[in-house]
Amino acid sequence: MFKINIVIILLLLWVPPAGATFLATTESKGDLAPSLNQRMHWAADYLAHAVTASGRFIYRRDSTGEAGDNQEYNLLRHAGTLYAMAQYHSLNAPDAFASGAMKRAAKYLMDDFIGPVDGRTNILAVWSHPELVGRPLRPLQAKLGGTGLALSALVQLEEVLPGTTDPNQLNGLAEFLLFMQKPDGSFYSKYFSDHGKDDSWTSLYYPGEAALGLIMLFEIDSNPRWLLAAVDALRYLARTREGLDLLPADHWALLATARLFEQQPHVLSTASLYRIPWHSEQEPHGIRQLLLRHAEKLVNSILGEHIQGSESACLNGGFNGEGRLAPTATRLEGLLTALSFLEDQTLRHRVWAVVKTGIQFLKDAQITTGLARGGFTRHSPLCHSATTRSNEIRIDYVQHGLAALYYYNHYDKTSVRK
Repeated sequence: MFKINIVIILLLLWVPPAGATFLATTESKGDLAPSLNQRMHWAADYLAHAVTASGRFIYRRDSTGEAGDNQEYNLLRHAGTLYAMAQYHSLNAPDAFASGAMKRAAKYLMDDFIGPVDGRTNILAVWSHPELVGRPLRPLQAKLGGTGLALSALVQLEEVLPGTTDPNQLNGLAEFLLFMQKPDGSFYSKYFSDHGKDDSWTSLYYPGEAALGLIMLFEIDSNPRWLLAAVDALRYLARTREGLDLLPADHWALLATARLFEQQPHVLSTASLYRIPWHSEQEPHGIRQLLLRHAEKLVNSILGEHIQGSESACLNGGFNGEGRLAPTATRLEGLLTALSFLEDQTLRHRVWAVVKTGIQFLKDAQITTGLARGGFTRHSPLCHSATTRSNEIRIDYVQHGLAALYYYNHYDKTSVRK
């Protein structure tokens, strides 16, 4: 009896070594399952450890944590990942390691990729240098979305780590976004060093990414030009999609709309364009009503992609017929941010019901042990296939997984009134 008591006391006093993991890999283990905060921390920690000494991310790994082919590099994903990290740390103060990682990633972006456009130092863009992104045969170009995401990331990082960014650089990035905007509110998608603006290819996500960056910069410097351009961009998207029954899953437009609706009403009233009021109780043609209808259509279209009752167990709860995780995470980001402004209570309850199953889908897929802890692979583990890069972890998969968990943490079930 005495020996048994000694063993029990020793077990109670024993503290596991740092880094030891005794948590379940899914939420099915009850009290042993990782908390939502723990999962977010793991994802943010994965990204911080992926930042190299140069500030460049280890772009790809496999599910064991071993680095994969990293010759090609995508600056939009670099900026988007930095944005997700800074967003998480805006509510969870970074330690020295995370701070250093974000500063290195920001410095790499600012020093190596941001530069003047056509010699005009007041207009700055994020340039995709062919040799640095692993595409030596491509021409030197600046993408609207890359600059929009860089602006969002740097503004968010400035909130977390004041003094990290240069206000003149932020203004220069915003000037490029306005430089690329057309009179009707739409944008050129790319700028080439040899022939200038180019709209031969149009991105679904770039306008929303640009609008989000402009709104975030407006929040810190109150320059009305940024807000007016963002409203005009979102108004263009809403107006041109008004006659469509099914809309593309433009989650960045939902993120930008949610951020816009957070602004003070008297500020938004000054953002009226073309003599159109921001809000009108008498008629349905105010800008606010237009954007709200657009958002509701986007939400309904995304809800229609949700998979339930599939014979393939790995698909249920997700939004992709192959079991891919990033499309599910991005749609969850859009749905969750829309909860901050949707007025239709029936639609809000539908969103919340779908969101809960989608978040569980992500939780079940997150890696919770080993060197790749916190990461998300290309496909849900149950859908893995040796021929589809299923075991690949790319930084944007983790970026969107982290962002979805972050928004879910923010808009918990108490925000949906019964």
